[in-house]
This record gives sequence, C-alpha cells and structure tokens, in this order.
Amino acid sequence: MAKAMNGMAQRLGGLYADIRHDLDRRNRMLASTFEHMNQGVAIFDAEGRLVEVNEAFAGLIGLPPAVIVAGIHLDALVDFHAEAGAYRGGAEEESLEASCRSRDWPGPSLTFRLPFPDGRAIAVQRTRLPDGGFIAVHEDITRQLQDERRLRHAAKLTTLGRLATATAHELNQPLNVIRLSADNAAARLAADTASPEYLAERLQRISAQTERAARIIDHMRIFGRMPAEEPAPFDLGETVRSAAEFFGETARLRGLRLDLCLDPGLMVTGHPALIEQVVANILSNAFAALAAADVASPTVRIGAARRGGRIRVEVADNAGGVPADVLPRIFEPFFTTKSVHEGTGLGLSISYGIVADMGGRLEVENRGEGAVFSFELQALGAPAPAAEAAA
Repeated sequence: MAKAMNGMAQRLGGLYADIRHDLDRRNRMLASTFEHMNQGVAIFDAEGRLVEVNEAFAGLIGLPPAVIVAGIHLDALVDFHAEAGAYRGGAEEESLEASCRSRDWPGPSLTFRLPFPDGRAIAVQRTRLPDGGFIAVHEDITRQLQDERRLRHAAKLTTLGRLATATAHELNQPLNVIRLSADNAAARLAADTASPEYLAERLQRISAQTERAARIIDHMRIFGRMPAEEPAPFDLGETVRSAAEFFGETARLRGLRLDLCLDPGLMVTGHPALIEQVVANILSNAFAALAAADVASPTVRIGAARRGGRIRVEVADNAGGVPADVLPRIFEPFFTTKSVHEGTGLGLSISYGIVADMGGRLEVENRGEGAVFSFELQALGAPAPAAEAAA
C-alpha cells in the first residue's frame, strides 16, 4: 500500500508540475499579449488607483511614462491632461473632463472620444470589473475617422452629381433672362428707342439674375465642401432648409410638392455640412420612391422642432412606404433596391453613421401614406440624459 501511495504521490506531483508549467506558459503568453497590444490598456481598482498598465497606454494618452506609475489616482492623470490644455473650457470640454474622471456610470461600460491638439482622436471604453474597479481600453481611431470622412465626402459628391442636371436647368433660367435682357436692350439702342428708364430696368434685371445664379453656384460649392474637423454650434433648422432648397428646382421639374415646417432657433453642436448630406440623401431616396410610385400628388414634408432637450427632424413622403422586407436592412452598407447605375447603397448607411457620431439615431418607419425618416440631436445647452453616456 505504501508503494502504491508513493506512486500516486509521484503521479500527482508530476500532474501538479505539468499544470504549473502550463499555467506559467499561459501567464507569460497573456503578459506578452498585454504588453504588445496596439491598444492602450489600464486597470484601475475600486478607489480609482492605477493597478496595471501596458506599454502602449502612455503614448496613446500623451503622458510621460514616468508619470504613469502603479498607485497613481485617475484624477491625477486627468489633472496632467488639464494642465496641458486638453480641456479649454466650455460645456463640451466640461462634459468630456467629467467623463474622463468618471468611475461610476449607468450600465456596464462607458465610451467616449478624446480629441488631441495634434489632430489625433482616441476612443476610450471603460468596462466594470467584479471587484468594483474597471479596465480602460484606448484605441487610436484617427485613421478610421479620416477614412470615414473621405467616404462620406465621396457619397456627397455622388449625390451632387445626380443633381447636376436639375442644377444646370436652374442655372439656365437666370442666364436666359440675362441674355434676353441684354439682346432687347441692344435692339432698342440700335433703333434709338431705348430710354434711360428702360435701360436702368434692364440692367437691374440683369443684376438680380446674376445674383440668383451666383447663389446657385455658391450653394453647390458649399454642399460639395469637406466638413470642418471640429464640431461647432449651428442652427439645425436653417441647415435643413438649406439642404431642402438645393432640391427645390428638382422638385419643381418633377412636379413634386416640397413642404417645410421648421421652427426657428434650433441650435445644436456638430457639423452642418454633414447634416446637409444626411437630408440630401433622405430627399434623394424620397424623390426616387415617389417617381417609382407614380402617385397623383407627390409630396415630401420636412419638419424640425424642439422636444424637451432634443431637436427632432422628420422627412415624410407619400410614396406608399418602405417594403417590409427592406426595412430591417435599409441602413446596411451597400444594400440598395436601385440598379447599379442609380445607387451605391452607401447613402443611408453613411447618413446613419453621421447622425450616430453627433449623438443621435437615424430611424425609418412607415406611417400614413409613406415612409418617415427621422433623427434627433441634443439641443445646444441642454443637459445630456444620463443614459446617453453609457454604451
């Protein structure tokens, strides 16, 4: 029995050694993976003190490695950023600083984005740990955002190209008036029947039509520009109106009615050029749906109004609605019901991302006689609901 017990002990010892060796190997592999991750990872305890950090963390958040030592408090790290001018004042910066200091948030995780003066953008995700602490993962998304901006701009230019024919017709109208006014004035002068009053009236008409053509061209230039890097306050209602007016001549040529009901003073923070792109994509799809539906009185209604701390925009048509099998996939990239010559399937997908980046959500539903696209953005100065801070 003693011999059997001794053999069993040897086998258990060997098994323990194997397990210990396997655990050591796995720990080394995990430690190596942790150190060599491209993302910066930091682990904090329940009191907000730094427990562990990998090598990439210091470079991503822009602090000297000597500062990032075990035991340093989260607030101290944020203080270093504040002293470096990371939070320049204002409601947006105060909200960002509060997110950076936060150790308690609704839901299991908290996500936000850190902009840096050198142009970098760092996405931060904090996830709770069972002991009350949290793990923070930082990822450089600068290149991703640049690619997204280029893709959005390309989609905007595609929309602009589809409107070229209608815009050319709209430009032809003031140019024809200018030509006729000049020809008539020249004929009167040749016949020596041009009074000073007549010539003044002709010149005034030419001047007015020149201004009209200039506005059309300027609107095309503005619509086609790249958006600003930094978000800024703007009037959401006026931006929606600007995008809708760009479609005014297209609507007239196609016999469509374009109704606008936009409240004044709807201030938000974001990128007005991108919101113009969202509205343009929605209107382009509405016009296509109305053309295919062949309704008696094709109409698109656009509304914008404040609802509490949010501002809601709705674009509704009477084209019969979105087919039930299309609704779940309508915002998927490259999904389209149009032919390859008419659409890329990116317009609504990009619009969805634009609205999401500004803190909203683009939605669609069938209501009444057609489809209703809608989104809401936080009103300037209105406090963000606590639920919106959680991922």
